Amino acid sequence: MSYNLLVEGDLDLFALSRSTPDLRAIEMFPIDATSLGIALPSSRVNDDARIEITNVVREMLSIEATVYDLFTGQPIKTAEDLDALLERIFG
Repeated sequence: MSYNLLVEGDLDLFALSRSTPDLRAIEMFPIDATSLGIALPSSRVNDDARIEITNVVREMLSIEATVYDLFTGQPIKTAEDLDALLERIFG
C-alpha cells in the first residue's frame, strides 16, 4: 500500500528533479506534461518521509501547483491542509 498525491499545474519537471535530487522515502513520477504523481510506500513511513512530503508539498504550493490527496480527493491548499495530510499519514 502507498499514500498517493497528484500534482497538477505548470510544472517544469527538469527543474523539479534538480530541486529534489535526494528523495529516499517518497517517489515522484511524471504522469503527463502537466501532472506529477507522488507516492509514499507504507513501508517507508518514517520521520524522513514526513520531512520529504512536507518539503515537496510546500515547494509545489510555492509554484502555485494544485496538490490533491488521492485518499480524500481533496486539494491541499493551506498549511492546515498539509497538517491534516501529515496527521492522516503519520498519526
